[in-house]
Amino acid sequence: MRWNPKNPGEHQYATDIKWAESNASIMANFYKDMKTEGKYFKYFVYKDDEKHRK
Repeated sequence: MRWNPKNPGEHQYATDIKWAESNASIMANFYKDMKTEGKYFKYFVYKDDEKHRK
């Protein structure tokens, strides 16, 4: 995904199917490096998704 508010491109889309997961992983690593915890970080899991359920 591209972000350039001074010169926004046309038709810029996040085409990677795991784009959100990749970014969430990067953000989680930043929180871990800072030795803090994201207080408002939520993710949703489908009822039948046992792999990601805590």
